[in-house]
Amino acid sequence: MTDGDEVTPAASDLFYRGTIKRLFGGSGMGMVLSDSGREIPFAAAHVLVTGAVRRVDDLREGMRVGFDVGWTSHGLRVTLLHIEPEDPKPEAARDRGAPDSGAA
Repeated sequence: MTDGDEVTPAASDLFYRGTIKRLFGGSGMGMVLSDSGREIPFAAAHVLVTGAVRRVDDLREGMRVGFDVGWTSHGLRVTLLHIEPEDPKPEAARDRGAPDSGAA
């Protein structure tokens, strides 16, 4: 393989995947539920937010995220949240007047 043949992984392939399960508004804490079923906490002051959302205040419960973890004195914690743009719903594309192939 030559240098020009290197494959760069997609950003979503670089992170664990999960969902924001819970946000504790007043404390700046939250919980991510990984796709493997593990709940991992995060603190707004200690997490870097990247992607479509750049602020912890814009996070919402149920949002799909990529994340990375690290060990702290309190155990395993989320250290990075990557939010990808939401895909448009297929129904919405049809409702916007996508051309019919059989229309006369």
